Amino acid sequence: SYTVRNIGWSVDEGGGNQIWGSFGDQIDVASGLVAGTYNVKILFSISGTGTPGTTEDGPYVASFEIPSVSSAAEITAFSVPEEVVAANISSANGTIEIGVLDGTDVTALVPTIVVSDGATVDPASGVAQNFSSDVTYVVTAEDNTTTKTWTVSVAFYTPNYGIRDDGGVNLPTLSYLHTGITEAVTEQGADFNGNDFGEVSTFSFTGAAIKIWKSGSGDVYNTHFNYKVWADGDAEPTDYITHDVGWTANDSTGYQTWAGFGSPLDISNGLDAGVYNIKVLFSISGTGVPGISEDGPYLATFEIPGISSAAEIVSFDLIEQVESAIINSQDGTVDITVYPGTDVTNLIPTIVASDGATIDPLSGVAQDFSSPVSYTVTAEDQSTTKDWTVTVTVAEPNYGLRDDEGVILPDLTYWYTGLAEDSTAQGADFDGQALGAIDAYFLKGATIKTWKTGDGDVTGAQLNYKVWSVDSVEPAAYSVRNVNWTSDDGDGNQTWSDFGDVIDITSGLEPGDYNVKILFSISGTGIPGITEDGPYSQTFTLETSSNVAQIDAQYVSCGVNDAQQSFSASMFDGLDFGEVTPTSGLWLYGGGLQTFESGDYNFISAKMYYRVYESNGNPNEFDYVELPFVEELPTPGEEVWETLTQDIDLSTGLTNGDYYFEVYFEARYTTFEGGDTITIIKDNAGSNYVALFNFNDGTGITNNETYNLTVYPNPARNMVNVNWVNSGDFSEIYIYSSDGKVVSQVSVNGLSMVEIPVSHLVPGLYLIQMNGELMQKSRRILIE
Repeated sequence: SYTVRNIGWSVDEGGGNQIWGSFGDQIDVASGLVAGTYNVKILFSISGTGTPGTTEDGPYVASFEIPSVSSAAEITAFSVPEEVVAANISSANGTIEIGVLDGTDVTALVPTIVVSDGATVDPASGVAQNFSSDVTYVVTAEDNTTTKTWTVSVAFYTPNYGIRDDGGVNLPTLSYLHTGITEAVTEQGADFNGNDFGEVSTFSFTGAAIKIWKSGSGDVYNTHFNYKVWADGDAEPTDYITHDVGWTANDSTGYQTWAGFGSPLDISNGLDAGVYNIKVLFSISGTGVPGISEDGPYLATFEIPGISSAAEIVSFDLIEQVESAIINSQDGTVDITVYPGTDVTNLIPTIVASDGATIDPLSGVAQDFSSPVSYTVTAEDQSTTKDWTVTVTVAEPNYGLRDDEGVILPDLTYWYTGLAEDSTAQGADFDGQALGAIDAYFLKGATIKTWKTGDGDVTGAQLNYKVWSVDSVEPAAYSVRNVNWTSDDGDGNQTWSDFGDVIDITSGLEPGDYNVKILFSISGTGIPGITEDGPYSQTFTLETSSNVAQIDAQYVSCGVNDAQQSFSASMFDGLDFGEVTPTSGLWLYGGGLQTFESGDYNFISAKMYYRVYESNGNPNEFDYVELPFVEELPTPGEEVWETLTQDIDLSTGLTNGDYYFEVYFEARYTTFEGGDTITIIKDNAGSNYVALFNFNDGTGITNNETYNLTVYPNPARNMVNVNWVNSGDFSEIYIYSSDGKVVSQVSVNGLSMVEIPVSHLVPGLYLIQMNGELMQKSRRILIE
């Protein structure tokens, strides 16, 4: 017979249908059964009144087994995180030995223990124990009567393979590329760790190098670059993706490099817009006792930007522009003003559009701007477009050199051997003359007439000159003599003719054939008209003269931390004093020069001019120290002029930044009895002698070298390359002429290198200034 459980009514479903589902307490059919195999049969049935239809369902039969209670009291697995040799479990002896590296602290190891089904172990798994001596464990079987005692001991092993460290020098490296850089970065994990790469469209690992060691029977048979990528806010994946790195070289006995990486791993492929985490781990596999077998993990982040619908012109630049363009996004217009005289029929714009957008016509393609030019920007989403109209206006100048049909052009007063009196001539009359053989040539004066209107102003006038042998290359820079203002002539007209001492342009020259070139120029504020007249050239042959006056040597005496040193002018030029602080100071003690005179010439004074100015700022006026006469040297005519006791702290009042320390030298002599006073200037062919230093007042300024800013070639003729490390550091590059005028401007957002054409620039010394949101850096460059 069956055992019966009545099932109570629970629901009327309508139409005479009912459900009976009230079962009551569960029935334990195995209760009281001993170990063995059993059958169980069930039958569904109903009872009622009337004529029955189907009243039973079944029977149905199944089987099950009641196991016997186990008496097994084994430890089947035993491990600790520090182990390098897996546990050796001896059931017969009731012993377990685990292996760890020499030097491992075993006083608090936490084991993971697996025992027979249903058994328990004391002390429990996961509880720290002191394994400096054997530890006893007792396993109680499922039957709660059988027990077994186990003894666990720790053995110490010397590793015979592992990852090289060598004080951090030979730790593994990884290489990667991402949007915004053109060359792969290679660095150790610690340098990769913590990086936030910002917005990147692509990110790829391009290589890895893992250096290993092995000894005795140890061996490495594989190395791995492991990585995982997951969206910020999601759960970190449990497992790494493993990329095997192949062997490449045996470096020496027991040392190897594994750097066979294969194709780059594009980890950004298929990712949606969002912020992502990257975690990397270097590991090795081998046989023997491993030492360090993992390096990492290291974590960085990056962001995949969304596809933009922006179709803006962000910046629009022309080399010839007076000031930045006016960009009106609402009207889709760009208005830009260029200098007077600019040929607008062939201008080459530099255009920056919204990230990911394209522009037609392209940036860098010459256009005729004699009438407005239309541009179309297509957004990154490839569907949004915006039309722009660019208008170029030629500015009206508000200062310049007077010409008045050639009547009032600048003139020069000069004298050379053979002239009965001083000659005064405009440049066109000076130009092209072959003077023949002379033994002296003096520049004695200049007159430069200027005009100005409105906001324009003339701030200075200059006579620029250079002299060089016909057998050598023309110097890139001019020597400059400032010609000071002398009168206002009315209606904005001015005359500049305060010339100062006579200039001996043959001083220090050896006999031979020479070129001389002059250029009149002015500087000012506002929109310049004609600011230069020239250049004009002559030739002459210098013969030996009994009258000689020249500067033979120059030197600067200065130092940091009171360490006084003297540097020749050539050694001083380009010298980097490194970091200067308020405590150390940069001290100018003076300097000196050596002169030579003969015949009727006689030196009467000497000076060293100096100035300090921030590398990204405008140069200030020179100060000077007198160089008094000290002694006559044994060679007749040789004299020394110097001072070494000035104690001038050049760092006083400076703020954090990079600075130039610039000097040049001057000596004055008289010609004949009661004759002219003539000045000789030694200014490094117009470039002056310039040293560098970084001032740090302790508030955390970063030394400029951190940015690895490189400008080359220097000197340059056609193209200048500017390279720096971090693409986000700088947004614009300006090139300034020696009179402070912007002659070139380039936008560099998101770049870390740029080529700038300079073939159109007049030869001379220029300043390249890098502007960013948080910093400005600059370099001097010579254009030939």
